[in-house]
Amino acid sequence: MLFRDIPYTLMYFGDMFRNMSALVSGFSRRIQILWMIFIVGYFYLAINLPVVWFWFTILVFTPAGFTYDRYRTMLERKANKEGSQSTSQYTA
Repeated sequence: MLFRDIPYTLMYFGDMFRNMSALVSGFSRRIQILWMIFIVGYFYLAINLPVVWFWFTILVFTPAGFTYDRYRTMLERKANKEGSQSTSQYTA
Protein backbone atom coordinates (compact mmCIF):
# COMPACT_ATOMS: atom_id res chain seq x y z
CA MET A 1 0.00 0.00 0.00
CA LEU A 2 2.79 2.40 0.86
CA PHE A 3 4.52 1.98 -2.49
CA ARG A 4 1.57 1.36 -4.81
CA ASP A 5 -0.19 4.63 -4.09
CA ILE A 6 2.46 7.21 -3.21
CA PRO A 7 0.20 10.33 -3.39
CA TYR A 8 -2.35 8.74 -1.06
CA THR A 9 0.42 7.69 1.33
CA LEU A 10 1.85 11.21 1.40
CA MET A 11 -1.62 12.64 1.95
CA TYR A 12 -2.21 10.14 4.78
CA PHE A 13 1.03 11.09 6.56
CA GLY A 14 0.32 14.78 6.00
CA ASP A 15 -3.13 14.39 7.57
CA MET A 16 -1.63 12.43 10.44
CA PHE A 17 0.95 15.15 11.18
CA ARG A 18 -1.68 17.90 10.85
CA ASN A 19 -3.94 16.08 13.32
CA MET A 20 -1.04 15.57 15.72
CA SER A 21 -0.10 19.24 15.56
CA ALA A 22 -3.72 20.19 16.25
CA LEU A 23 -3.75 17.76 19.16
CA VAL A 24 -0.61 19.11 20.81
CA SER A 25 -1.38 22.77 20.16
CA GLY A 26 -3.08 22.94 23.55
CA PHE A 27 0.14 21.98 25.36
CA SER A 28 2.90 24.41 26.24
CA ARG A 29 6.01 24.51 24.07
CA ARG A 30 8.09 22.99 26.85
CA ILE A 31 5.79 19.98 27.14
CA GLN A 32 5.81 19.57 23.35
CA ILE A 33 9.62 19.58 23.30
CA LEU A 34 9.83 17.09 26.16
CA TRP A 35 7.42 14.72 24.41
CA MET A 36 9.35 15.13 21.15
CA ILE A 37 12.60 14.24 22.94
CA PHE A 38 10.91 11.21 24.50
CA ILE A 39 9.47 9.97 21.19
CA VAL A 40 12.70 10.49 19.24
CA GLY A 41 14.69 8.81 22.02
CA TYR A 42 12.26 5.90 22.11
CA PHE A 43 12.62 5.20 18.41
CA TYR A 44 16.38 5.76 18.56
CA LEU A 45 16.69 3.14 21.31
CA ALA A 46 14.22 0.78 19.62
CA ILE A 47 16.43 0.77 16.52
CA ASN A 48 19.89 0.95 18.05
CA LEU A 49 19.60 -1.06 21.26
CA PRO A 50 19.27 -4.48 19.56
CA VAL A 51 22.13 -3.63 17.20
CA VAL A 52 24.40 -2.43 19.99
CA TRP A 53 23.49 -5.37 22.23
CA PHE A 54 24.25 -7.84 19.43
CA TRP A 55 27.70 -6.38 18.72
CA PHE A 56 28.41 -5.98 22.44
CA THR A 57 27.65 -9.67 22.89
CA ILE A 58 29.83 -10.68 19.96
CA LEU A 59 32.77 -8.38 20.71
CA VAL A 60 32.83 -8.64 24.53
CA PHE A 61 31.43 -11.96 25.71
CA THR A 62 33.02 -14.13 23.04
CA PRO A 63 36.63 -13.02 23.75
CA ALA A 64 35.87 -13.16 27.47
CA GLY A 65 34.77 -16.77 27.07
CA PHE A 66 37.94 -17.66 25.19
CA THR A 67 40.05 -15.90 27.80
CA TYR A 68 38.24 -17.74 30.59
CA ASP A 69 38.80 -21.10 28.87
CA ARG A 70 42.49 -20.35 28.40
CA TYR A 71 42.85 -19.24 32.02
CA ARG A 72 41.01 -22.34 33.26
CA THR A 73 43.23 -24.69 31.27
CA MET A 74 46.30 -22.83 32.53
CA LEU A 75 45.14 -23.29 36.13
CA GLU A 76 44.39 -26.96 35.49
CA ARG A 77 47.87 -27.50 34.04
CA LYS A 78 49.42 -25.67 36.98
CA ALA A 79 47.39 -27.74 39.46
CA ASN A 80 48.33 -30.99 37.70
CA LYS A 81 51.99 -29.97 37.60
CA GLU A 82 52.04 -29.06 41.30
CA GLY A 83 50.09 -32.19 42.13
CA SER A 84 52.57 -34.40 40.31
CA GLN A 85 55.51 -32.64 42.00
CA SER A 86 53.98 -32.92 45.46
CA THR A 87 53.35 -36.65 45.04
CA SER A 88 56.83 -37.23 43.64
CA GLN A 89 58.38 -35.77 46.80
CA TYR A 90 56.81 -38.47 48.94
CA THR A 91 57.57 -41.45 46.72
CA ALA A 92 60.68 -43.43 47.55
